[in-house]
Amino acid sequence: MTSETGDRDADGALLREALALEAAAVERYVQHSGATSDPRLQSYWESLRRNEAEHHGILEAALARLGAAPRQRAAQDEPGAQGDPEPGGR
Repeated sequence: MTSETGDRDADGALLREALALEAAAVERYVQHSGATSDPRLQSYWESLRRNEAEHHGILEAALARLGAAPRQRAAQDEPGAQGDPEPGGR
């Protein structure tokens, strides 16, 4: 049996892993879109990128519910990840 803290830690680790995967997917879709001259493919990859951005927001909100600070997540869990900067900067 795990404690509530253990569950939160495990959930946080899963959420951080999912965030890293989402960031990698966004990067891939941006690269694919830039590598083609076909406007239909560019549009397709852009729609996939927008979906990943929505997923990122859902995962960020879940981490916030666990009490993880956004800046700590970005600094230690998503090195080099691309995304919109938070208002106010660092």
